[in-house]
This record gives sequence, C-alpha cells and structure tokens, in this order.
Amino acid sequence: MLSRRSALLAAVAATAAFAAPAFATETEAFTPDAFAAAQKAGKPIFVAIHASWCPTCAAQRPILSQLMADPTFKNLVYFVVDFDSQKDAVKSSVPACSRR
Repeated sequence: MLSRRSALLAAVAATAAFAAPAFATETEAFTPDAFAAAQKAGKPIFVAIHASWCPTCAAQRPILSQLMADPTFKNLVYFVVDFDSQKDAVKSSVPACSRR
C-alpha cells in the first residue's frame, strides 16, 4: 500500500481527463482553499493535472474512469488542475502540498 505522501506525489505527477460520467468520485476544480479543507478534514486526496491537448491525459482517461468508479474510492476527493488556465497552481500550490 502506498504511503499518503507517495500517493499524493503520484497524483500530482498524474495527468487526467476531468469529468467522466462513470466516476463514482466526483471531480472538483482545484483551489487552495478547497484543498486545505480536504486536508483538514483528513480526507484522501487525488490531484490530477489535466490538459485537453495532452495525449497522456487522453490515454489515462479510461483507466482513471475505471478506478474512480470503484466504490473503494467513494470518499476520495478528486481535484483537477487545468494545466493551461491554472498555471499558478501547477507551479506553486500543488508542488508545495506534495512536500507534506
């Protein structure tokens, strides 16, 4: 089983497509406040950096869709950082969170 830090680092490195209809876990746009609230609540967190033009994101979409549809992940908070429109989060907020 991955440690919390390893899982978060893997999540930050991952890129994913955002709203797939099969997700049991709903996606949320990343904001520092929402991320902090999820951390404070002690919830498991997955952060995906997504770009609509990225072939890796497109390849990961069906895999993440299948994983997120699994009831095991029903309590997971799934944040999506848009690579193109959330440059500040990509450059500073997300990596800073992964150091915890």
